[in-house]
Amino acid sequence: MVAIMQSSTVLLLTLGATFNAVSKATNLQQAHRDLSDTTYSQTDELATALLARVNKERVAHGLPVICSNKKLQAAAQRHVKDQSKSDFMSDFGTDDSTPEKRVADAGYKWERVAENIDSTNADVDAVVDWWMKTQSRDNLLGNFTMIGSAYAYNENTSSKYFWVQVYATGSLEECDGHKPAMDSGVSPFLNAFVNYHHKPEDLSPLLHKKERANGGKAANTRRLIKRPQALQKEHTLSTACEQEIMYRTIRGPFGYDIYR
Repeated sequence: MVAIMQSSTVLLLTLGATFNAVSKATNLQQAHRDLSDTTYSQTDELATALLARVNKERVAHGLPVICSNKKLQAAAQRHVKDQSKSDFMSDFGTDDSTPEKRVADAGYKWERVAENIDSTNADVDAVVDWWMKTQSRDNLLGNFTMIGSAYAYNENTSSKYFWVQVYATGSLEECDGHKPAMDSGVSPFLNAFVNYHHKPEDLSPLLHKKERANGGKAANTRRLIKRPQALQKEHTLSTACEQEIMYRTIRGPFGYDIYR
């Protein structure tokens, strides 16, 4: 009986020592992961570029563009800051928060929520290309209406580059202003023609990369000769639709032309 009690005592002491060792190791690991943020930075320009690139993919797949929302932006920024300071990528935060919890904490009344994350990729195209090859594609092309994008850089981490994009729908929530301008990939004057029909419906304008470099200034619509009635009801442009408009613009079956 004494031998059994002594064995139990030794076992308890051994388990206690093991637990303390694991606890200390965990705390030490967390201390190492709590990296200095002296070089930490968030870049709104890249977050905006990420939104534009995602919308370009959605349009290419015949889907409507989604708009930014400041509450979702706050949720994304919270998570990207956490991930970039801990150098650990997960949908769960170091405070055990979930995407749904972070969105709710930001004050967004959500109905559906999803999140894409990425690290190590240094540019927007690489991030979206990777997402399109993984299950993240389902979120990117999902049935969502609003989005929040965030990017952070911390040179003291192994990953250095961190990206978070939060997708959501909420019938009580609104976009931050108008939907973002899209790059149609064709001439500024063709964009001007399309925008002529978008404006009465308060639809998203199309901008060419040259117009973006010019501060978003659109092409001069006065150079359009005639407004063809056949295209008045065009609201959403897919890539195929843009190509068809380009074809008709060159051939001029409606009796109009666009000077390029």
